[in-house]
Amino acid sequence: MPYPALALAANLSKARKLKGLTLNGLSELSGVAKATLSGLEKGEGNPTIETIWRLACTLRVPFGQLVADDGLDEIGGTDGISVKLVERQNGPQIIESYMMTIPAGQSRKASPHMLGLKETVTVLMGTVLTGQLSSLSLVHAGDSIQFNGDAPHLYEATAASDVKLLVTLVYPDPEAVRAISMEYRIAWPQHQNEWEENIRSVFSRLCIEVQNGLCCYRILFEDCPLNRVDAQVTIAEFIDKHRKSWQQVQLFSVCTPIIGIIIFPHLHPFRDLPNSRTDCQDDLFAQARQIAAMVSIPVQDSLLSVPELKTLTRSSSMIVSVLATEALLRMNNISVPGIFQVRTEMELTKHPSIEDRVLFEDRINVDSYDAYEIVHPAYGRQVLAIAPFLRDFSSSPSVLDIGTGPGLPLYMLLELCPDMAVTAIDPSKKAFNHLSRRFETDRRVKLINSGIDDFDAGDQTFNVVISIGASHHLDTTLLFHRVRSLLPNGGRFIISDEMLSPFTSRVEREKNLLVHHLKYIANTLASVPLSALDPSEQELVTRMNNEVPYCLFLALSGEVPVSAARIRTLLSDMQQKTFPEPVSHPGITYYRFHILELEALVAGMDYEVEQKTYPQRLVHMAASAGFDLAHHQRLYRTDGDSDWDAGTHLFVFEKN
Repeated sequence: MPYPALALAANLSKARKLKGLTLNGLSELSGVAKATLSGLEKGEGNPTIETIWRLACTLRVPFGQLVADDGLDEIGGTDGISVKLVERQNGPQIIESYMMTIPAGQSRKASPHMLGLKETVTVLMGTVLTGQLSSLSLVHAGDSIQFNGDAPHLYEATAASDVKLLVTLVYPDPEAVRAISMEYRIAWPQHQNEWEENIRSVFSRLCIEVQNGLCCYRILFEDCPLNRVDAQVTIAEFIDKHRKSWQQVQLFSVCTPIIGIIIFPHLHPFRDLPNSRTDCQDDLFAQARQIAAMVSIPVQDSLLSVPELKTLTRSSSMIVSVLATEALLRMNNISVPGIFQVRTEMELTKHPSIEDRVLFEDRINVDSYDAYEIVHPAYGRQVLAIAPFLRDFSSSPSVLDIGTGPGLPLYMLLELCPDMAVTAIDPSKKAFNHLSRRFETDRRVKLINSGIDDFDAGDQTFNVVISIGASHHLDTTLLFHRVRSLLPNGGRFIISDEMLSPFTSRVEREKNLLVHHLKYIANTLASVPLSALDPSEQELVTRMNNEVPYCLFLALSGEVPVSAARIRTLLSDMQQKTFPEPVSHPGITYYRFHILELEALVAGMDYEVEQKTYPQRLVHMAASAGFDLAHHQRLYRTDGDSDWDAGTHLFVFEKN
């Protein structure tokens, strides 16, 4: 049995058992087939440098620990490349030196080694192109170069002559290395059976890790011979084949920065709606609740079929149509509310009393908001959750709606509560133009182009004040104090709005902001046939499907500045596009909504117009202003497991 087979067999078996891993476990972690591992531990086979490095990195042991023996010999690689361990120092810091020989014109691309490893390459003969892939250097005989070995790197001999290198690896102090990478690199399968034998076992293990608690993971495929489109098709076919086995995770095939798969947990985002008194229900309300219940039960237990839901999307009721559309999306059927209208441009005339104030339209495209915000997750659900708290009055309540915007939620609320009288105020002139168009003949609604700080109620009194999706645009403390002055004792202030997970620093807030908004987008990345789209829409779909999962992965991995910079670039690029109206395919409605979500995200990072807080802080501010919390519920989950984490929330406060 030739060396290094015997030495490797003993060392590999010992290292694996010290880690408490079975052959199955090591195979899943390393991507090396179980049969190959079994052979290596029996002293069979002729492993390449790449295979041994992969096993060393997986077991978190130095390369030399696997190949060390009294009679040192060469280990072969591909294309005639060989490596020989010449010296190994075990303490106080592990240092290994290797002689590497590379034939003229050949190269070796190395995957990242353990975090913190330093590599020094001294050229003894010839000329080599080496270093991290992002910063390669040409090094001649007699010269040296040092770089971090924890990123992909290269050794490439020039065509002129063979190269001989002395490669020294300085391993980090294990106690100093705390970070664990959230990515897994593996070579693109060369044969179809490798997808089932190697990739599937690795993938299944990572999916279980993510569903059981990891926030994300990324698999990167190296040396893929296919173009990006064909590679993504191959990955998509692999995912679709096994999707039923991985229902508790979200899987995204991306090509940013290289071909890979990003895995996120797929915890059910919807929460059950609060109970409603049966004597407060009518046919429309009962129907709306039945449809809404479909997104909070298993798909296989659905109360309505896909054809029935598609019929409901064409309902004359906006709330029914919106809820049916959301239920269909969860069943992977793309539809839009039948009441959906083509985007309408509104002329903007500057209002003299607010010309010095930063308004909604300064950061958010209000015309697009009016057209596409309707497919925002839980958009109709929040209205349905509010309605019972307006329907349980003995007589029709008088309601003040603060920050009504273009008025879609109010329109749905009036469908469910047709007898209430509403005063709707909004400071945005452009939003007010849409609002006026929508309610110009509705005598139940009094429209005032004003902010809450400028609003003069006169002798008008209100039983209830509501704010749907608007509180985060305002100074929240001042909002509570102003609303308190408009309500009688026991009067209700109902807020439905987006909230972040708790934060105490700007960095933490920015991370939570990125995750929150990108989750809304990731959960609605609809599958749309590119061939049916305008070229600008094709680019929109392609960029969103690659950048959003990648930026979400970066944010969850702690790379907040990189994620934020990429999001700003993505938004800027999309804002420069001219998209067709109407959209070329119903699914593009979601992608046009995604641009709005990016606008809100970037405005939030700039803390202009968008000033989100977190639920418990909102409750504390309410208490300081004289309100008790009567009801709270997270209606839609974006981040975190607690009902006090990020998502769409409903609060019912009462004046004490």
